[in-house]
Amino acid sequence: MKIEYEKCKACGLCIPFCPVGAIGKEGDRVVIDQEECVECCLCLRNSKCPTEALYQEALQMPRSIRKAFSDPLGKHENTDLGHLGRGTEEVKTNDVTGLVHGTEYIAMAVEPGRPLVGARISDVEKIAMAIAPYVVSYDQNNPTTKLMIDQKKGLFEPSIKNEKVLSCILEFKLAAKDLNSVMKAFEEVGKEVDTVFSVGVIAATDEQGNCPAEAVIRKRGITFLETSTKVNMGLGKPLFTA
Repeated sequence: MKIEYEKCKACGLCIPFCPVGAIGKEGDRVVIDQEECVECCLCLRNSKCPTEALYQEALQMPRSIRKAFSDPLGKHENTDLGHLGRGTEEVKTNDVTGLVHGTEYIAMAVEPGRPLVGARISDVEKIAMAIAPYVVSYDQNNPTTKLMIDQKKGLFEPSIKNEKVLSCILEFKLAAKDLNSVMKAFEEVGKEVDTVFSVGVIAATDEQGNCPAEAVIRKRGITFLETSTKVNMGLGKPLFTA
């Protein structure tokens, strides 16, 4: 995001709308820290700049990655996916896709970054490298996957590592027997990254209605109130048979 200073009156109306604190005042000028700006357009859309001094120039790679992952209306035009959002719908529609059925495998969704924090791709890579030995496969419709140059090692294109996004999502499948090792890897890499991340686990229950994955997570001292279920109706025929 940029400021056209010939128009800007330094009123500061745009400052509180920045989710990463990239806009501030220096003396009598409003400035935007280009290293921290994630190109989300929230200031442009919501501050109602009285002089229309805010503008966003046409973004090129690698900076266009910021907008794709941070702007709620930003499309992933830098990949062949071209859709909106940071992850996939599939991870939410397991009843249709059959991403996880049975207790042998589970799926995970890891989201580095949050409003007020954000995440550099370099930190996303650290997380991906930490879990690389256990990942069976990444979701190929996920825009974060598309930025990886080596999915087996969890490596990203070097030219994009300094780019900052509001958040992105790693979606992958792993053997249930490796869940404890992956959770341990998260605990270790959490000490090395300069951001926060959340972890979602998508797991099936056994015939008795128990969720083995839940027991593994609780055994590591991670507490949560309850697991949740989600069933999407009318989305078509399941892509698997149990």
